[in-house]
Amino acid sequence: AFGRHDLLSFVFHKKMSSLTASQLSEAGFRCFATYFRHINLKDEKIVTTSPTSVLRNDKHDAESLGNGLAVVSLDLSGTSRLWEYALEAQDPNVGQLAATVLQKLYHNLSQTLQEELAGRYREFVDGCMDRIRSATSGGTTELGGKSQTLSRCIALLRVFTDEFEKRVSRYAESSYMRHGLRIRGRKICVTVVIVSG
Repeated sequence: AFGRHDLLSFVFHKKMSSLTASQLSEAGFRCFATYFRHINLKDEKIVTTSPTSVLRNDKHDAESLGNGLAVVSLDLSGTSRLWEYALEAQDPNVGQLAATVLQKLYHNLSQTLQEELAGRYREFVDGCMDRIRSATSGGTTELGGKSQTLSRCIALLRVFTDEFEKRVSRYAESSYMRHGLRIRGRKICVTVVIVSG
């Protein structure tokens, strides 16, 4: 018997995977995001972390994809498509939505993946760097249409590292120091008491 999940999985893997980044509209991406969320929830690769993170079909579904969810396995169905849409979508809104979803997925790791946090962040950065290398492999004179991919990769890295630094700075005991502060050493507090007279 072909169940509902099987049908949705078929549509997601066979039909939606044929959509190229140049064909995808914002409405099409929202549809993709809804399927992405549903398939990965059913396959238990992502889990809900709050009662409000249910499947919704409103216009904010794509933006809220990472809200209230924790990633249990980064072997998510459709991740390669997300990367493609984030970097190559002709519609800049689609590219931005896909980039936001990608970043949320890497920042919302479940407790089981927390031990591998550094490796997962490294995987994200390496993914961006591989795509930058691929886009520049023909030399700077042949960039042409690859400039969009390059600028989006750089933007992805910038936003990802900014969010990483914000999250890490919340932990006062952290041994992590922001780039640029490392050469100046640890921050110290000095109390000066002036006794007059």
